[in-house]
Amino acid sequence: MPTTPTLYGDYLPASVPPAYLSECRQRVSGDSPLLRIPKQAGVNFLYPFLQMKAVRNDEAFYPKGNFHASGMSLKVVRDSYLALLGVQGAVDDQLVRATAPSEILQGYGIISNLPAYFVRNEHVTRDPDRQAALVKAVADLYPHPGFAANYYTNSSPVIPDSVLMVSDSFGDRAAEVFAGAFKTTFQVAGSFPPERLRELIERMSGLDHTSRVILLVQEAGVEQIVTWAGALGH
Repeated sequence: MPTTPTLYGDYLPASVPPAYLSECRQRVSGDSPLLRIPKQAGVNFLYPFLQMKAVRNDEAFYPKGNFHASGMSLKVVRDSYLALLGVQGAVDDQLVRATAPSEILQGYGIISNLPAYFVRNEHVTRDPDRQAALVKAVADLYPHPGFAANYYTNSSPVIPDSVLMVSDSFGDRAAEVFAGAFKTTFQVAGSFPPERLRELIERMSGLDHTSRVILLVQEAGVEQIVTWAGALGH
């Protein structure tokens, strides 16, 4: 998933060190190695930079003052993924305007509520019992107890898949939005030994039938995908 330095690199002030300024401006112009990765059989690789850049100035896009995406940002990512899969139906959800504390300012001890948008879907429900079972099944694989786990069911999916998502922190909010498309969506986010990815997937799949595995990370974590792929390859 693209992040704000890539999507808004041309807005950076001249006070930014030239090396960083130049690189960020290159990325926002579309010069990214992630856009040049060739297609591979059996793998759906998506880097939705162009789709996100096209609507980056919409008020409902990346929340101002945040690092993590929400609102329209996640909707664009999900719909781009569905388009990659060739899915024709539209997800029945809507964007709702609210306010939320700025993540970046919170890091400095400042609480400032800013406009933010959230994707809401009346067909998507969190399943607390299955979520608790998910946490119990994988907790010992996470050395840090602060990992996130989510389990959603959908009464009106556009594709009848049960999706298992392994992610970094960007997947915590993305899971609910992706859940709008699938029958069930269960997701974990956090740091774990990458060589145990196969074991993690097997444990999660033991809780529910799994039609599809989604590995979701923000762009600076793309090497994590390579590491995970190596673990799966072995």
